[in-house]
Amino acid sequence: MNCHLSRLLLTFRPDELAGDDRAALSAHLQTCPTCSAAAKNGAATDAAIRTAMLAVPVPDGLKAKLHSAVSATQSASRWRKARRVASVALAASALIVAVGFGWWFFSRPSLSSDEMIVLLDQQQLMKEQAVGDWLVSEKLPAELPELPGRFEYGYYAFHGTQPLKGMKVPSVVFHNGQHQCRVYIIREHMVQTPEGGWKDVFGSEFNIKVIKKDGVVYVIAYTSPTLDPFLQPARPVA
Repeated sequence: MNCHLSRLLLTFRPDELAGDDRAALSAHLQTCPTCSAAAKNGAATDAAIRTAMLAVPVPDGLKAKLHSAVSATQSASRWRKARRVASVALAASALIVAVGFGWWFFSRPSLSSDEMIVLLDQQQLMKEQAVGDWLVSEKLPAELPELPGRFEYGYYAFHGTQPLKGMKVPSVVFHNGQHQCRVYIIREHMVQTPEGGWKDVFGSEFNIKVIKKDGVVYVIAYTSPTLDPFLQPARPVA
């Protein structure tokens, strides 16, 4: 408790204060000589006034009138004090809001077009890295094959296993608008395939592109006319 609040509470009678306020005020008065002296002076003044008033003969009926007048005055005083306390609380709330807004305003992250390019590239690299780490955990090559370009991970949607003829086949899925591309990764020794069974096929809904590499069959099913929408654009030759 500070001295300003202590002086404000001293204007109330002890029985008008809440228990916590009385305890806090008492603790402050024990450690603050200035406020303690003010409290003693106030108490002494109140006692002197009370003694002087009691020494004055009171006409019949005056005591009741005085009590009524004092009661009205105290009610008005309490209302004014309550308004002052409310004003202090409102000012404190406004200060907290202002400080909070200032902290938010000056702690906002900086962002620009160049930074956006870097962030988007990092996000794609993180997706590709996550897929690579998962493929390695499945004891498969870490990278999907090039066709001839690399897959564009800006269109990455999912990786995991999908059911296929009773097997759980690792797969990576890409979406580009209404089109999708599913890369199924099948170990050659896991299936029986007739001679010439793995080949490129064009169907009514999906087209199939097959790449065999290092004992792994990549079966790429896609709904677009070509795989170009899912591949990184070719970089110009310097």
